[in-house]
Amino acid sequence: MGKRWSQEEITFVQDNAHKFTDRELARQLTDFSGREISFSYVRKLRQRLGLRKKPGRGVCLLEGDESVVVISEDAPPWEEGSNES
Repeated sequence: MGKRWSQEEITFVQDNAHKFTDRELARQLTDFSGREISFSYVRKLRQRLGLRKKPGRGVCLLEGDESVVVISEDAPPWEEGSNES
């Protein structure tokens, strides 16, 4: 029998899927819940909830999310979400 998700864990994934990778979510959920949660388990839940990530290693954005993530402090302005031309 598989593990059951608590409502708190489901809400955490829904609220943070756009901020963290599945691996980071799994690490935080493991710390939070006290049980080992793998990133593939988080990925399956996220997909079941309809939260699809944009492709790319380490990308946290969800599909349909047009916000921009700052890659580093010294990133060029066009990578920081500046809409100015």
